[in-house]
Amino acid sequence: MAENDGDSRDKNWQRTLARRERDLAEIQNEIAGRGHSRIRRFLPEDHESNPDAQEKKKRQESAYRSALRALLKNDAAYRALYEETFDKLRSYEAATERALERAHEDLAEAKDALDEMRENASTLPDGTRVYRSEDGSVYTEDGTFITGEALDAIEWCNGAPGYEEVLARKQAVATAEERVNGLLIYQTDVLGRVRGRMGDEDNPPSREELDTIQDDLETSAPAAVNHELHASTAPSGVAPKGSDALTPPNLGS
Repeated sequence: MAENDGDSRDKNWQRTLARRERDLAEIQNEIAGRGHSRIRRFLPEDHESNPDAQEKKKRQESAYRSALRALLKNDAAYRALYEETFDKLRSYEAATERALERAHEDLAEAKDALDEMRENASTLPDGTRVYRSEDGSVYTEDGTFITGEALDAIEWCNGAPGYEEVLARKQAVATAEERVNGLLIYQTDVLGRVRGRMGDEDNPPSREELDTIQDDLETSAPAAVNHELHASTAPSGVAPKGSDALTPPNLGS
């Protein structure tokens, strides 16, 4: 009788081991994403390898991605305002590109003019350029006042530019650089930010924000951009080079 009891215990233990091995195998299959496990209880519902959870996540992501497209497709008033804002953005980008091109040309010309003036300057024996002011005083380009023996050692050149002239040329360079920098800041901080915001399909801008965007484009624009907008004869809404990414979603009617 004891022998029979022992056999029964061995069989029960073997069945328990087999069940545990089967459960372990199913857990491993579920983690690896193999097949459809019958033991879903071993993993949380939102586990990344859970097919049901993955499908739910995909549906949520798809809904978020389509938020902007849904607005453009189903809300005619929103779509009209969005496209109006988009056209305005492209117009300001194009005007900024033209303004930057002119600003770089002006900067190059200002630097060339200053370099030419420097080449004609009188100098000290060590090559330091000096300039005589209208009141007869002599200065180096950085404003150092020249007196005494240094003044006597100057090698004067015929037709050398005066101190006020070189200061004006330096100011022209500084002004041109400020113009370029201002345009670059507007292009990056305003136009770049607006471009990214308009393309945010997960969290599209509201109507109120679109109105604000249009105001920001106008009020933040440098004078050179406004000049290009008014002076240009290019068709309205022409996009600058590299603006393909600005095309709004094509949703049809």
